[in-house]
Amino acid sequence: MENQETSLLQSKMREVERDLEAAAQSEMMLLESLLGKTVDASSFRARIQGAWSMMGMVSALFLTMDQYNNVVICPADMQVKVPFCQQVHPCLSGIATAFAAASVVLSMVLYVQMSFVPDEFLGAWMSKLSFAVDFPLFSFIVSILGWGLTMLWRGILNYGILGYVISVMVAILGSVILFFFLKVKTMTNKYLISAAAAAKAS
Repeated sequence: MENQETSLLQSKMREVERDLEAAAQSEMMLLESLLGKTVDASSFRARIQGAWSMMGMVSALFLTMDQYNNVVICPADMQVKVPFCQQVHPCLSGIATAFAAASVVLSMVLYVQMSFVPDEFLGAWMSKLSFAVDFPLFSFIVSILGWGLTMLWRGILNYGILGYVISVMVAILGSVILFFFLKVKTMTNKYLISAAAAAKAS
């Protein structure tokens, strides 16, 4: 019975490890491995540019919501508890603003430059930029985190105990969204990996 439980635990651990390996990979680069096999150049270009376009637009929306220029005054009792109280909002909001802007600009640059790449060189172009194709997504995620944290901080300063309660609720919601994102990303990557393996075998 103990050996069976150990075996089941090891099986689950291997499954989690495979999920983490799949989630860590870039969907764009996995799709690139199908270019010229099951995905033609036009479809590949449309999918990748569509992803960059969506990230750029949503990042631009968050950029309009950032409140870096707003002055946040910490109450005296909070300044005693948190000596760096006055610096929290400008730091978090500054990070959110900078990374949202970076996501918008990087998405635009990649989108526009891909438009000029001849179809026969799309794979080579993507391979040489493999280190950068996910920069818009990473910048977008950092921007959301900065924006969310500074909003929670302002809620704590303005609403006291209620702000703490809302912060816990938002943290739970954020964790659920993050789990959902990782789950969907893992599932997508698994299908892309399976498609790439099938294309290679044929």
